[in-house]
Amino acid sequence: MSEFPGWTEYQPTDEDHQGVYPLGLEAVGSYIVGHYLLPGITDATRHIRYYSFFSWVFWTFFQELRRQGRTTYKRDEFFNWLVRLENVLRAATLDTDRKFIGLIGRSKALTLEDAKNGKLRIDQEVAASGFVPAAYSASFAALHCGQYNGKRAHLTPRGEALGLAFNAQFAGQNGKADVLRPVLSKSSHISVKTIKDIEDEIRIRPVSPDENEHPLLMDMLLSIASEPDGNENELHLARSRTLGLILEMIDYGNGTIAEPDDFHRIFACGRLKGHPKFSPSSEFARECEIWKRYQERQFQKLGLYGLWHEILDFLSTRPRQTAPTSEIVTHMLTHYERSSFLKSWVGESSLSKSVAKADRNILDHVGDHSKLGAAAWSVNEHLHSAASVADRVGSSVVLLLMAPHFWSDSPNDLPHRQLHNLGGRTRLCLSIFADDVHSRQNDTMAQFLFWVIESCVLAQSSRIALDKLARGDFRFFVMRDESGYRLIKAQDRKQSLSFDASRLFGAISLLRSLCLIREDEGLRLTSSGRNTLKKLRIRHEATAT
Repeated sequence: MSEFPGWTEYQPTDEDHQGVYPLGLEAVGSYIVGHYLLPGITDATRHIRYYSFFSWVFWTFFQELRRQGRTTYKRDEFFNWLVRLENVLRAATLDTDRKFIGLIGRSKALTLEDAKNGKLRIDQEVAASGFVPAAYSASFAALHCGQYNGKRAHLTPRGEALGLAFNAQFAGQNGKADVLRPVLSKSSHISVKTIKDIEDEIRIRPVSPDENEHPLLMDMLLSIASEPDGNENELHLARSRTLGLILEMIDYGNGTIAEPDDFHRIFACGRLKGHPKFSPSSEFARECEIWKRYQERQFQKLGLYGLWHEILDFLSTRPRQTAPTSEIVTHMLTHYERSSFLKSWVGESSLSKSVAKADRNILDHVGDHSKLGAAAWSVNEHLHSAASVADRVGSSVVLLLMAPHFWSDSPNDLPHRQLHNLGGRTRLCLSIFADDVHSRQNDTMAQFLFWVIESCVLAQSSRIALDKLARGDFRFFVMRDESGYRLIKAQDRKQSLSFDASRLFGAISLLRSLCLIREDEGLRLTSSGRNTLKKLRIRHEATAT
């Protein structure tokens, strides 16, 4: 029999106990990106043609209703229509590329190999739909294409234009419209030959500049042609400027940018290694400054999560996975003292040093504030590569003393400085954290580490878990009891020692699927990408500050 109730017993696997964001810090960075930089897209929205396809699903559904002389429909009719066409989409896509990445429902999708007697069943809900909020439906609505709320389907003028452009792939070729007819019916089975005949027209793939969909998708994502119409359009213009900035950074990298981390390095250091300083065009300077504030927040987060994971690892080795606060702190102090990395930044016997003295030593090591981002980036790299607990603890402590200076040493007119107030004390916003650290300047580093562990890590985890519990979600990773803190759920170190969702991967994927960038030993602009970048600069020239 279990010693604890099932809901508080240590759970060894993710399947037993789900939960993310144990310290609640990710919401701030994700909000900055989602609200100010890349609204409407996520890392799950990787293929631009999904927007055309779903628009076409809506359009064909309404066309069928008109053909029947109907204006109303039953609740599940649209959903059933969607299921059928998604099954055809997946079968066609996987027939072209069995290993296609980013196809929703791929693992359980019916393929042409599942056909019997030359026909594939398409009316079954056998795989995950891409038209869910976590995939494309929320983005579909945010980008003003249309929406389906479970009862009614709605298509906007933009969505209708996309649906028509997608349909033109069939209508513009002899015989394709006739071949499509059985697909746009209620037939439960479709012949393999039919799917193969319309394979290239319906599958998920890049959209080239000479296709009817391309200018519509470009305007949807980049807002090049649209005219500003007040605040309601600002989110779309912000996304447009951010995508312009991404194209500009790829052009600056000239093949040396390969992944989102390379963008983050520029936001932190102002340059790529071996490259001159990156200077954004004035049209995109606002978004570049917001990315810098986002990046500064990440260093504080990583410092706290670096300590969090060492606490979890320590508790996992204790009898009953439990230890009092004093043992947790003693364990961390022991590794603190052994950290050669920490000694190189703070000096020998630093536990007895005041926070002010340790802070000065770190700043002397950095040089001046303009080099702080690059210094923090190097500490962040060391945190991820450190092979010992001691150096992970040491890297975390150095980051936690560096991070407040992004707030306290920056000028009051620093662009978008107010973003460091987001979240308040509940989310340990950088401005409040900086004030708290400053108030402890006379504490010893031993006292400082005790405060960080108890107040900013353990107590913070409990606060966030209790907030979630009030909503009916049990999301404890550690719980306090009469013996101290008890481990409820271990956590993958990589899950939290990463930056908050930046949506950069999704943005890069969408730009690639519009044929604006290509991968050639790194990312490079295509000729269409270069032309687009020029248009974006002209588009936003009047609003640049």
